[in-house]
Amino acid sequence: MSDNNLINNNNYEKTNLEYNMNILTINHSTISNNGYNNNRYYLNIVNEGRVRTLVEDVNPNYVLVTEGKDTIYYLKSTGAYVNDLVIYNGIRHSTIANDIYSFIYINNDLIYVTKNYDSITKTSDLYRLEGSHLTLIYKDIADWYSPLKTEELTDEEETN
Repeated sequence: MSDNNLINNNNYEKTNLEYNMNILTINHSTISNNGYNNNRYYLNIVNEGRVRTLVEDVNPNYVLVTEGKDTIYYLKSTGAYVNDLVIYNGIRHSTIANDIYSFIYINNDLIYVTKNYDSITKTSDLYRLEGSHLTLIYKDIADWYSPLKTEELTDEEETN
């Protein structure tokens, strides 16, 4: 997986991706409904100058296009700290797993997800996704990282 294939709206670095020779975008809209603001995110595809919405209520921090640029993995928000992991192959959207908090894609056969997020302790349970079956790896993890992303340490961090 290349870093260019992940839309990461935490720092707004990547907001457009290439998918099947088209551009993917995420649009944010705040809808006021009886005095309450509803934040909604839409995953759109731009094809021949026209914009088409693929899905609404997408989690903007978890949209990934595979290296072949022919498949999209994304989290569709279904509640507070709860999402469905969905795969889109250009024809249909298929839910792979429910009640997911986050995921990390390494390749089609290696996907890790977190579930059971606790907003008080800020922990969740780590699972490996095999097909549509989840295997528990570890409970109550506080944070996790991508083994594919490395950061260079500064001289000060290396000495500590």
